[in-house]
Amino acid sequence: MANALSLYQSAERADPARSLTRFRSSAAIQREVEYFRSQVASIKTPEDLYKNRRMMGFVLSAYGLDTEINFIGRIKAVLNSDLADTKSTANVLKDNRYREIAAALDIKKTGLATMKLPATIDRLAERFVSAEYEKSLGKQDPAVREARYFAQNIGKVTDVYQILADKVLRKVVLDTLSIPEQIAIQPIETQAEIIKRRLDISQFRPSGTAAAAQQSRTDLQSDVTVLERAQAAAAATRAGEIGQRLRDMVGRYDGLAALQDPSGANAATIPVHDVAIPRILRQQGLAATAEASIGQLADGLNRLSALRRLAADPANDGNLADYKAEFAATAAAMREEVATGATYRFGGQDENLLDGSLAGDLSATIDTAGTTATLRRQDLSGFLDELDAADAAFAAVTDAGDAASLGAVADAISRGGPQLGAARDQVLDDREALATRISGVGNFTSTLDSVGLQRARASVIDADDRARQVATSLAALRQLAVDAAAATDPATRQVLDDQAQVAIAGITAMLATPGTGLDNPLGAADTDYALPDGRNLTLRGRDLVGTIGDVLGSASLVSSGKAEKLRDAISADLLPAITKARASMAIDRKVADSAATVLDPRGRIDEAVRALRAETDAIIARAASNGTNLLVTGQRDIVVRQKSGGAVLTVEAASTFRDKVRADLAGAVASLPGDAAAARATLASLAAHAGDVESGLRASRGRVDFALTEARRKLAAMPAVDASGSAQQTEFTKRFIQRFLSLRDAKSAVDPSAGATGKGSEYLALFA
Repeated sequence: MANALSLYQSAERADPARSLTRFRSSAAIQREVEYFRSQVASIKTPEDLYKNRRMMGFVLSAYGLDTEINFIGRIKAVLNSDLADTKSTANVLKDNRYREIAAALDIKKTGLATMKLPATIDRLAERFVSAEYEKSLGKQDPAVREARYFAQNIGKVTDVYQILADKVLRKVVLDTLSIPEQIAIQPIETQAEIIKRRLDISQFRPSGTAAAAQQSRTDLQSDVTVLERAQAAAAATRAGEIGQRLRDMVGRYDGLAALQDPSGANAATIPVHDVAIPRILRQQGLAATAEASIGQLADGLNRLSALRRLAADPANDGNLADYKAEFAATAAAMREEVATGATYRFGGQDENLLDGSLAGDLSATIDTAGTTATLRRQDLSGFLDELDAADAAFAAVTDAGDAASLGAVADAISRGGPQLGAARDQVLDDREALATRISGVGNFTSTLDSVGLQRARASVIDADDRARQVATSLAALRQLAVDAAAATDPATRQVLDDQAQVAIAGITAMLATPGTGLDNPLGAADTDYALPDGRNLTLRGRDLVGTIGDVLGSASLVSSGKAEKLRDAISADLLPAITKARASMAIDRKVADSAATVLDPRGRIDEAVRALRAETDAIIARAASNGTNLLVTGQRDIVVRQKSGGAVLTVEAASTFRDKVRADLAGAVASLPGDAAAARATLASLAAHAGDVESGLRASRGRVDFALTEARRKLAAMPAVDASGSAQQTEFTKRFIQRFLSLRDAKSAVDPSAGATGKGSEYLALFA
């Protein structure tokens, strides 16, 4: 049976590169390396790494720390250590491997960015293969693995305390010097003195030439890492993205006149679009209104079904009168929804897609090829008949045992439901088909009132925002009324009334005062906005100013009765009125959005400007790389000092870029829609600036890429270092290892099961 020394010498004589290559190609090792490489790209946070036991095992094994896999808490603390802080976990733990892994992954500063660098991944893979190779040798005899580990690491030791902190180095030294393990009970300083008296550790350090070669390799590896971090690819890409979008907008503004020229290339298309645009908007408004109404009707029908089930339960006979009242009220509300809730006002005229009043289907031809978008008329009169039948049958129910009447209710609902569902499906299909037709038109060519349509859009947005605020204020006012109704002290009610009057004044002003230059859909009057073909887009007045003003104008909390009256009016009338108005305005907004940002070619470009302004911060945030964003305020230049040659590369930060893009785009948006020429000039200037920033960053990247390529080339050209690190061993190291293994073999010969070395008396002769 081969002993430890012969096994070690055999491993040393073998071609290390060939042995390692053969080991690397084994199926088990390849599986682990391929798994790590595939998974490292997908993990998002350090926590993802810590939770993946297989990946953590790989990383820890690469640094000889695989036994730490069950102590993830300590490893987290190590990897999050600030190596500049002598009290951090990696520094407190004396074993150099902890500092080494913390520095290599750099999670404290860069998260997973450093670990995801190609150079880091390659280095981890190589270290893992080497570590597993050593383990495979250790399986034949643990002493062989210990000896090879000692050979690889003893040359890095600068003081005795590092030996004492590393369990393998400590074991080899103590065994070889025949120092008993029991010295561990003595103070660490005493242990160090014992070793110092018997061992000059400077003899383990390699010669100047070997050390210089290793240092060159280390420096080049460091250069590869820092140069990979300094690449400005992300920042250049994002600056280029913004610049390209700006140039596209400028080009579209410049091409607008030709697009809309009645005598130009679109001479035949413009008249088609002039007729189509009002029809499309009418279809969109009617379809959206009908869809919302059908939703209300479906909710109502579900409630009617629930009431029928409740009435059929004998336990609820005492509530039958209440159920009948609710059933009748719900049915009446559903009839009203079809009659008026489903109406949409376009060009000052109310139309209803659901009640069968339209003369026929609505069609719009959207191109010269005759492509048509159609919205089919619906007729819910049959559904209403079934609703009436259900209402009458439920009114006739005598008790839970009235199977005939309850059955008639169920039958009517079961007949009406499919009719409502069919109408819903057709409306949805037509709406989606219309959207598809619109998206198929590259550019509409009509000349619209961009200023007016944008005002319509902004007005309805403003009105909805004010209505939301009014609802919040009304809820607060209702609470004051509740408190006043409960108060018994007139003085308290007076205080509450004073507060209420302030709130009422604020609500009244909010309802009556639109944003600067905007119209007020919360008032009673409709507002029309011009469209082609002599048609108008109508924003219907909701008359909340009058509805709410009439109630609040005489409101008072000075008596319990008046407080209760206001409380009830807010709950029963005012808040529902706001909810209804906001639902209706949501439809107006959809149509106004379509008119101002899709069908109006000028408005479509204006909206692209607004969209870029809204997306600026998110785009620039994606320029971050390795914890650095070269496009944000306060970012310093990246200065790379190459250790291998002393060269210094600087990647200049465009630290004013984000602020300039924000400010210039905000200025362009402010000038729209009224002054497109000013917006266009701002965009052109900003596009040129973005182009300069992109060019500068790409030039910097070119210099960094060249230096990175050179560093990688030089690193690849260096002589390979074998897994054992024997090229770095001093003669003293080789004799020390030989002595360690000889003692181990001698001990094994006496006691094959023993794990400790024999005493050995040749120490003085060997190291004299």
